[in-house]
Amino acid sequence: MFRKNLFIISQVLIIVSYFFEILKDGRGEEANPVRGYQALFINQYYIIGNVLLGFILLAAILMVFLFVKIIISNEVTEKQDQMMTILSNIQLFSGMIFATFLGTFLAFGGYIVIALIVISAYVNYTLNQ
Repeated sequence: MFRKNLFIISQVLIIVSYFFEILKDGRGEEANPVRGYQALFINQYYIIGNVLLGFILLAAILMVFLFVKIIISNEVTEKQDQMMTILSNIQLFSGMIFATFLGTFLAFGGYIVIALIVISAYVNYTLNQ
């Protein structure tokens, strides 16, 4: 039960992190911080970064909704477990590509988001073994 709670808390924290500064516009002292929801729509970053940020956010929202549905229905099916694994894989893959292409623009909050994605994927894999 602790692992499930850790998994859902990490997903909620990923969603909440989009309201904090996860990217920086520029380098050095004159770098302007960019919040996650702003980075989804600005044209200063590569379009792949906008798409990947959208995938990460969408996967987190879908996993929270699926988790709430599991709590309400009070039963876990194999299909729901597979869906959580698929969403976790999409989120992890998107986070890796995002960190690769836009790693130089990540602020401290961005590193935390990537760490939360890795932690949630690890917890999901240990839950499904």
